[in-house]
Amino acid sequence: PISVICLAFSLMFGDGSSAYLSLKLGEKKKEEAGKGVANGIILSIIVSLILCIGTLIFLPQLLNLFGCTDALRPYALSYAKIIAIGIPFMMIGTTLNSIIRADGNPKYSMTSMVSGAILNIILDPIFIFVFKMGVQGAAIATVISQILTFILNAMYIKKFKSIELNKSKFKLKWNVAKKVSALGISSFITQMSIVLVIAAE
Repeated sequence: PISVICLAFSLMFGDGSSAYLSLKLGEKKKEEAGKGVANGIILSIIVSLILCIGTLIFLPQLLNLFGCTDALRPYALSYAKIIAIGIPFMMIGTTLNSIIRADGNPKYSMTSMVSGAILNIILDPIFIFVFKMGVQGAAIATVISQILTFILNAMYIKKFKSIELNKSKFKLKWNVAKKVSALGISSFITQMSIVLVIAAE
């Protein structure tokens, strides 16, 4: 559920930025389009850091909320502590992934995601069985793969075809941030409904 919550926010900012990008490009407002994308990325950074710190602080309470059993608690704690550290990489990488697709480069978006997935498949048995790290090894493998996807997507920022992202655009503007979030709210609701179902079971 914690991962799904993070995914909900990252898709909200990613899909919202993508929609904002398309709308502003249609209006021939490239400058505004760039500001929307930059604000979506900033929101993803801020929220991911809050969720990372919050998860690390309140992890035992969150496990209780989502119905973790006593038998699974030690494994869940070991796994989630490491996964929490990777939250910023996962969220920002996912947000960028949506924006890259909207920029007209779905192949790059797919390549970055598949690269992370393949690396995870390779590292999982190495950390779990070779290094005998169990669930901690699985978590480390996941975080490393998320970092790879994040790096590949972050490298694309300078390669945008439809807009130019520079330091001047990376200033949080609440009116733009609210529009981006509103455009992506449907993706957020879809993911959060899954969390509610899990919590209710």
